[in-house]
Amino acid sequence: MNGMISLPIPPKFGGGTEQMIYDLAKYLSQKDLEIHIVVSQKNKKIIQDKQIFSYHGIPYNKDTFHFPKACLQYPITFPSFLLLDAKYNFDLFHIFHGWSPLCMKLTAKMRSKPYVFSEFNHYPWLQLGDAAKLHIKIASMISKSAAAVITPSEIIRQKIIENVKGINPNTVKMIPHAIDTMKFNPTINGNIIRERFKINDKPLILSVGRLDPHKGAKNIIMAFKSVKKVIPDAILMFVGPKLESFHHTFECKHSKFYIYLSKLISKNKLSDSIIFTGVVPRQELPYYFAASDIFVLPSKMEAFGVVFIEAMSSGKPVVTSNLPPMNTLIDDASGILINPDDYDQLSKSIIYLLNEPKLAKKKGMAGRAKVEKIYNWDFVSEQYLEIYKEISNK
Repeated sequence: MNGMISLPIPPKFGGGTEQMIYDLAKYLSQKDLEIHIVVSQKNKKIIQDKQIFSYHGIPYNKDTFHFPKACLQYPITFPSFLLLDAKYNFDLFHIFHGWSPLCMKLTAKMRSKPYVFSEFNHYPWLQLGDAAKLHIKIASMISKSAAAVITPSEIIRQKIIENVKGINPNTVKMIPHAIDTMKFNPTINGNIIRERFKINDKPLILSVGRLDPHKGAKNIIMAFKSVKKVIPDAILMFVGPKLESFHHTFECKHSKFYIYLSKLISKNKLSDSIIFTGVVPRQELPYYFAASDIFVLPSKMEAFGVVFIEAMSSGKPVVTSNLPPMNTLIDDASGILINPDDYDQLSKSIIYLLNEPKLAKKKGMAGRAKVEKIYNWDFVSEQYLEIYKEISNK
């Protein structure tokens, strides 16, 4: 069986989703599948592991997630997809978000090929910008004629079934994301990070992700103010883009938000205790988790949240929101679930875990065990393979 997978941007420059797509392709290729990955010509030049997959560069001038801009280039990209399928005769396409969905859908239709569509960002219940609303409309259109629609969480699955008129609920499947449990594991030594930032033996609270307001950075800072009164030497570290993310779907003004956070930190005299690293190389991320004592991310909205299972796999207790899908990943055994807008509850949860290192370790190892069982690539890639086989045999 051979198939085409769209990769919006290489994992080196992307986030958890891009890494997930790449890892999925890698594990599927180990199961006797011939995987062809489509990227823009610009991104193909910077990919260094071309020996693992067959990469195909599509003419595409701008690396953007804005669908209006992407659509302007479809007259150039669409013929390239047709030519690729004519040459390799793919058994199926797997479409991910980004710049290629409509082109791949049209190619599949014209070539009478089945396609799988992975939808990670279906948030019709939120007040979103025009680009995000357009994304949902296009995603809904692609979902209707997909042989299978795969979502990473049950809440996204249910929203697609509820909001995409005419879709067959039986075609909408939930398969969780997975991570490389060897890369993220409790045996990694994080001293290199502690030494780099001169943290030494101080308690370290870690938060990883884009500085989008919905991920709760402001709430963490406000809670941290109370934490410092009880644990004066505590350090808070934010890892992720300071200004503007590579993902623009939700049109957050990241630069203004970072400026706002900086002023908030100065006002509360926390500048010496809070670190913003900016974007870090993905190969270094496991060391940041290893260096931390606890992981905190009180998001109000996630399609899945790869960083949560990265923290769990690293043996770290997690403090997050008691909202789906976070409360399906984290439970009382592996962390603490809180109201994301309750600063007092958040600060007390952080203080509790920092003051009870044995309990924190116990929760961290419970999280690790859960990841090993449910969110490992051998288990998850097999679920994808079953769907591929079922579709190809029809």
